[in-house]
Amino acid sequence: MDIYHCCTIANILIQNANKSTNGNATRSILINVIVILILILINGFFSASEMAIVTLNETKLRANAADGDKIAQRLLPFIDNQGSFLATVQVGVTFAGFLSSAFGANQITPYVYQYFDPSGNKSFLQPILMIVITLIISYFSLVLGELVPKQIGMRNPEAFAKKFVSLLRGWDLFVRPFAIFLNASARVVCKMIGINIDKNSNPITEEEILLMTRASGESGEIQTEEAKMIYNVFELNDTEVSEIMTPSTAMISL
Repeated sequence: MDIYHCCTIANILIQNANKSTNGNATRSILINVIVILILILINGFFSASEMAIVTLNETKLRANAADGDKIAQRLLPFIDNQGSFLATVQVGVTFAGFLSSAFGANQITPYVYQYFDPSGNKSFLQPILMIVITLIISYFSLVLGELVPKQIGMRNPEAFAKKFVSLLRGWDLFVRPFAIFLNASARVVCKMIGINIDKNSNPITEEEILLMTRASGESGEIQTEEAKMIYNVFELNDTEVSEIMTPSTAMISL
C-alpha cells in the first residue's frame, strides 16, 4: 500500500470521526435544550399555581367547601396559610429558574464556544458566550416560566387550582420543612422592620365593595336592579331619619 492510499484512508477516518463527534455534539445540545425546557415549564407551573391560589375567590371557595366539595376543602389550607404556601411555591420557582440558567450556561457554552473558536485561541469568548446564553435562557424563563403561566393561572384560578391540587399538596409536604424555615426567616425580617404579617392590612372597605358592584354591573355579572339594591343598602345607612320623614306640619290628614 503506497503513501497516497494511506493518506486517503487516514482522511476518511478523520472525516468519519468528525461526523461522529458532530453528531454526538448535536445530540448532547438537543438533550440539554430539552432539559432546560422542562425546567422552564416546571418554573411556569409553580408561577401559575402561585397566581391561581392568590386570586382564588375565598368566599366562594369556603362556601363550596361547606357544601361538601372535597377539592375545595383540600384547597382551603393554602388559603388559610398563604405565607407558608407562597414559601413552598417560591422554593420551586427559585430552584427551577436557577437550575435552568446554571445548567444551560454550563452545558451549552462549551459547544457554542467550540463552534465559534475551534482552535481555542480566543479564550475571552467563553465568558462572553456564557453571559449571552444565560441572558437568552433568562428571557425564555421570564416569558414561558413567569409571564405566560401567571396569565393562565389568573384567567381561571379555580379550575387551575382544582386540577393540580394533588400535585401542589404533594410538593407542599415534600418541601414543608424548608418552607417553614423560610417563612420563619421572613417573619423575623418583617418584625425587624416593623411589619406585622399576621395582621390583615387590607380589609375590604365600603368604597371597594361599591367599585366591585359597579364593575360587576357593567360587565353583566350582576343585574342592574341588583346593583341598585346594593347601593341603596349603603345609602340607607348614611341617611338621616329626618331626610325620609314628613314633618307633621306638612301632613294632610282627615
